Amino acid sequence: MKGKANQQRLTPQEEKALAAWVSASTVVGHLVQYDFIREMAEHLIKQCIGDDEIIPQLIASWVPSFLHRHRYLKTTMTHAIEMSRIKNVTKEQVLHFNEEFHRLIKEHNICLQNIFNADEIGFY
Repeated sequence: MKGKANQQRLTPQEEKALAAWVSASTVVGHLVQYDFIREMAEHLIKQCIGDDEIIPQLIASWVPSFLHRHRYLKTTMTHAIEMSRIKNVTKEQVLHFNEEFHRLIKEHNICLQNIFNADEIGFY
C-alpha cells in the first residue's frame, strides 16, 4: 500500500477509516456489500473535493483491491450474517427489539458487563 499511495483514490488515512468502518460494521453483524463499500469510498473522495466537481466512479475492481490491501477484513466479512437470515427483517422489527432489550436491561437492573453475545460461532 505504501509504494502506490500516490496512485490511490483515497489517502492512507481515508483507507484506514474505511477499513475501520467495514470492520466495525461486520463485527456487529451488518452485511457490508461491495457496492456499499464503493459508495462509502466515493463519499470520502467527494468530501475532499468541491461539491461542484464531478468525480469518476471507482472501477469494479477497486473494492477487491481495497480488501486485498486490508486482508484482515476478509475473514471478518465472511462472518457477517447471511443475506437469507436478514432479508425479511424490517427496520421496525429491529427498533422494537432494541426498545425491548433496553427495557429489560432497565427493568431487571442488568449491568452492561454482564451482557454477552453468543451465536453458533461462539461468545463475543
